[in-house]
Amino acid sequence: GGPEGITLANRAALDQLGFASAAELNRHIGTLADEIRTRDFESNQPIPVERQAFARAFGGERIVQDVRVRHRVTGEERVVRCAAAPVRVGERVIGAVAVNTDVTEQKRNEAAL
Repeated sequence: GGPEGITLANRAALDQLGFASAAELNRHIGTLADEIRTRDFESNQPIPVERQAFARAFGGERIVQDVRVRHRVTGEERVVRCAAAPVRVGERVIGAVAVNTDVTEQKRNEAAL
């Protein structure tokens, strides 16, 4: 996938955000970010598309970013750690991969300490 959309996603990634299929998730990352209300974990402010992990990885950066997201179906807020990296052929970035880990409980426990 590129900034235009996500082309592959496993079941866990879909369930995490409330999507039925990878095809349903395949939309511009700006549209997706608006739908799931992607916000910075610390500031709770919306993250501009170009500053989001997936877009930054597509730009050649390796990044780990904690974000607040809203589940599309239940509306529940979750905290997701997004680790993203570029996929290169030689010097050219041809895509990006991201592993999203739900860290909601971890963050709740840290806040309680």
